[in-house]
Amino acid sequence: MAETPYITKTRRPWAKVHHRLDLAALAAVLLGITALLLDLGFYRLPLGLWPWMLDAVLAVVALVLLAERIARWAMAPDRRAYAAAHWVRAAVPVAAVVVGLAWMGLPGGLLTAARLYLGGTLVVRGVSLYARAIGSGIHPARLLAGSFLFAILVGTGLLSLPRAVPPGHGPLDPVDALFTASSATCVTGLAVLDTATEFSRFGQTVILGLIQLGGLGLMTFGTIFMLLGRRALGLRHQIAMGEALADEAVGRVARTVTFVILLTAAAEAIGAAALHGLWSQRPDGWFYAVFHSISAFCNAGFSLQADSLVAQRDTWQVLAVVPALIIVGGLGFPVLMDVLAGAAGWVRYLWHRRRGRFGVLRPRWTLHTKIVLVTTLLLLVIGTGGLVLCERCCRDDDVGQARRDESAAKDWRSLPLGPQVRQAWFQAVTARTAGFNTINLNELTPAGKLWIMGLMAIGGSPASTAGGFKTVTLAVVVLVVWSALRRRSNVEVFGRTLETPLLRRTMVLFILFLALVVATTLLLAAAQGPRSSLADVLFEAISACGTVGLTLGETARLDWEGKLILAAAMYAGRVGPLTLLMSLMKGTGPARYRYPSETLVVG
Repeated sequence: MAETPYITKTRRPWAKVHHRLDLAALAAVLLGITALLLDLGFYRLPLGLWPWMLDAVLAVVALVLLAERIARWAMAPDRRAYAAAHWVRAAVPVAAVVVGLAWMGLPGGLLTAARLYLGGTLVVRGVSLYARAIGSGIHPARLLAGSFLFAILVGTGLLSLPRAVPPGHGPLDPVDALFTASSATCVTGLAVLDTATEFSRFGQTVILGLIQLGGLGLMTFGTIFMLLGRRALGLRHQIAMGEALADEAVGRVARTVTFVILLTAAAEAIGAAALHGLWSQRPDGWFYAVFHSISAFCNAGFSLQADSLVAQRDTWQVLAVVPALIIVGGLGFPVLMDVLAGAAGWVRYLWHRRRGRFGVLRPRWTLHTKIVLVTTLLLLVIGTGGLVLCERCCRDDDVGQARRDESAAKDWRSLPLGPQVRQAWFQAVTARTAGFNTINLNELTPAGKLWIMGLMAIGGSPASTAGGFKTVTLAVVVLVVWSALRRRSNVEVFGRTLETPLLRRTMVLFILFLALVVATTLLLAAAQGPRSSLADVLFEAISACGTVGLTLGETARLDWEGKLILAAAMYAGRVGPLTLLMSLMKGTGPARYRYPSETLVVG
């Protein structure tokens, strides 16, 4: 007990130093953010600033942040442990100097290194702060909804900068910036401005970053940062990430997040390498390839071409690589983990069988994986065949004026059966939340448009980059109907019985999604008035709520009220209507009582 005053007295000076370092770091970060925004976001510096002034501020801020890191390391009780826990932050300045000198040489390389170091430090600090929020006990639903809203607001601010648009374009309208940021973060693909011509390379890079961030989620990046820093994941953090990734096993969260990051990087890198041939003649061909690869895997549908992928629709990259990226991204990471683990298990099983060891069990897929794979396969086959039948069985007299428009470069109706089946295959894949198109959708018959609406509403699978009310929801609803028709008391599939809470949650998700579509259609129809037909408005509403991105041209004709309605619909569709409602409710929980039961007349 006598040593307590001595310990308190000796630690007190260090506490003051740490407090002052916190204040200095906060001031440097705020000043650095301002300097970076002025440096990256303006063609001409405002307030009469000169470029050398900005360079001096960036250099001073970088030195202050570097000195703050060194001071904390010097005061750490165990410097080796501190360095091991903060090696990512230590690697940022080293990487910045190496890249800056290799890119620009001396002396410009040092200024470039200062910019890179400052930007990397801001990203690391932001992700670290968000990682703390994950483990702070905030409800996962509120954390998920808040993270997407925060990313949308940041993206809106960045897209509102003058450098986000080409020189001489003029400032971007705030509503257009909000709509574009919402569409990119919610991986939808609806656009009120042409991404290729209305945005500069800086603006396109911001959109690409929002797509990647929205596809995987801020929670995933926050968790991987903690893993890189060798920090233990708290129980609350693991529970929150387990709900986000649909993995209830608390001990597997770190492995699941690592798998998500590695698979995403590998798939997008392979996709970019395969797609590069489409734009190999362009000096920025690799940027085009990376942009479309990330957009396809994240099921975003953004394209750097005004006609999406119509110009390359007969190439093997569009017919094979892009659909493969869309399908893999839309299956869901739990399914992909189970499939790869099952493949490795079968290899191990066959190897042991060949060596005469018969004690190894056969690998088995989970029920979730079986339902997702079967439902996805049926949707791809039925979606392709149904679209072809809807189009070829329709009489010419039933085709609208938009289909008779001879200004289209290639008429969908005039394609032979073989090419039409190939394009129907692509549209059946991309309609389930990807948003690319290889045909003029206005040329579809009313039956074809309705078929596409159905595919857009279904979407992809849970815990994926896709939207919609999900394939598992569709499968469970069909199984419930089938069991009722057969007068079965239980809902059964693949030798398993589905529990009542799962059925209740599925029906709630299904009904809430339909309610979201109806509400969006009603509001959009009221905002647009007689300028738009109900079919076109319904198509846009389903595309926004399902985070698809396909359009019949209605998005380009929206006024500011319609843009805000669709932006809200995209946000609700990406977060999920149920998750959004749960994030707004307080004091909910299971009741500790039960009223007497009574029956109703149904039907």
